[in-house]
Amino acid sequence: MDAPIAYFEYADLLPGVRHFTCERMRACLSIDACARNWREANMRGACPGGMAQALEDGGKSRIACARCPLGAAHAGADESKLHPLRGKLVCARCLKSASRLIKKHLCVSCQNREYEYLRGFNRKGTKPITHPPLSAHTVEYLADDEVRERTIEHAVSRDEVVVAILRDEHDAVEFFEDADTAFAARVDELCAQAWRAPTVRRWWGRQGEAVA
Repeated sequence: MDAPIAYFEYADLLPGVRHFTCERMRACLSIDACARNWREANMRGACPGGMAQALEDGGKSRIACARCPLGAAHAGADESKLHPLRGKLVCARCLKSASRLIKKHLCVSCQNREYEYLRGFNRKGTKPITHPPLSAHTVEYLADDEVRERTIEHAVSRDEVVVAILRDEHDAVEFFEDADTAFAARVDELCAQAWRAPTVRRWWGRQGEAVA
């Protein structure tokens, strides 16, 4: 918001309802409409799958309103407290950006490797030997002053759950485990490493080492 927003009313049609000119939407919006659009684009409760799914759905208003600071202000949300990973189309397992997420969680490649691991053979008919074991992992965290938890039945590590929480949770997150907090602080760095090596696909362990 570089310049002050000029608000106005349509006194004859909608007295008392403040409007403004939205540069992103190239339209005149009421404050309530702006707040509603922002929630649809950014909040999991308003749009199943959160902002990542809103962007994937391709809704014009949702794309324009994603991570809009003015919309956040109109919605009464403090976007500055959200993790930078929030709403991005990032695979929770390999940390690479993706054009779409299968089951709103994994990139196509990681999901295909999981299918092969679970059925016990790959497209060549041989047993996968490089894929790390999959098991259920649960992470508890604090968001909006309440204890929440996220469980992923087939995950390569606890870190995969941490990434999913940071990406999908529409409230600011605090982890109870120090190791989860430390890993969350490194996620941006690890994502950058993954993006710089587009031909290499790895699963990241607790300390950030590639485990496969």
